Amino acid sequence: MKIPFWQSFLVLIGFLVLCGLGTWQVSRLQWKNTIIQKIDAAYETPQNLTFDSSADFLYGTVDGQLQTDKSILIGPRALKDKMGFYLHIPLKTRDGKILFINAGWVDEAWKNTRPTNRQVSVRGLMRKPDYSKHSSKNSPANNLWFTANLNEMAQNKNLKDVYPMVLYADQITPPLEYVIQNAQKWYPRNEHLQYAIFWYVMAGVLAIVFVFYRRMSRRQKL
Repeated sequence: MKIPFWQSFLVLIGFLVLCGLGTWQVSRLQWKNTIIQKIDAAYETPQNLTFDSSADFLYGTVDGQLQTDKSILIGPRALKDKMGFYLHIPLKTRDGKILFINAGWVDEAWKNTRPTNRQVSVRGLMRKPDYSKHSSKNSPANNLWFTANLNEMAQNKNLKDVYPMVLYADQITPPLEYVIQNAQKWYPRNEHLQYAIFWYVMAGVLAIVFVFYRRMSRRQKL
């Protein structure tokens, strides 16, 4: 019995698309693993942070003065079923540059505090801020911040010479009150292997269903 052309063609297209999605996720997995390797290398070689490195990730310590009067709360963000914000504070380093510090998570109580600018030592992972392109847009005029857009943050707080990375602190000395520090190690989400398996399985299921369907059709016509 002759197999209908268009039926087979459409199934083939669907099969190739599903396999293509699986292969794309494999490439994303390799890309993400490379990033994780860079992060591991940074954690393994802590250093005094400088601003002349071309590395994507640096782990270490930097000293400076926190400009707590120019803090920005980005959120809301949930922590253990409680809503709050990520506290971003500009740090003026010894060479005069400004480095934004993600100091950790705070709740609404932080808004009622009046912390003073202070000299601190901050340890953490320095990297570019990550946020979804689909996130809500910041509204600096209304003091509503949803993403760590450094250009907007610098302009809003009238800061010059801002470094294009954020230091995600896991230790601040002396510590800040009411702040829950970030986890010591950060890694990006890496679920591409599960996604790749899913798409390949879907391609296999499509092929099996088509073969089963053709066999059933052939039996009915005998």
